[in-house]
Amino acid sequence: MTNPMMLTVVASLGVASAATSTQLGVWDGETDVELYSAVITARSCAREMAKTGNLSIIDTCPPMQAALTGFALYDTMEEQAYMLDPQRVYRFELELGFGGSVDIYGEIKGTNDGLPVITPEEYTITPRPKPDAFKGCL
Repeated sequence: MTNPMMLTVVASLGVASAATSTQLGVWDGETDVELYSAVITARSCAREMAKTGNLSIIDTCPPMQAALTGFALYDTMEEQAYMLDPQRVYRFELELGFGGSVDIYGEIKGTNDGLPVITPEEYTITPRPKPDAFKGCL
């Protein structure tokens, strides 16, 4: 995508439509959203990645940062940060999945601290693999 300010949102009928948003989350687009492999990280780290485009922050963001600033999702394809409705996702799931990814389908129900808030209908969390998980694969 040539313009990082454009966000592709997949509507519930499977039709892709474009909606504009700023990288720090002033949301004026579609309400249905579907993300694949969005990274679970701290809100402050997601904001920094959206602002700078530096994806190496994913590897250096400590889990303790999420305890201080809250959890967020960062979609690396669209360079957009999101928050999750805390009433729909358990905190322990986010803690276990920190640094991993989430596939999520839901609706944007507004913004919080300038970031769009997703109320998930369905989601699957894939934890980050352990450092030696691929040992002996070759």
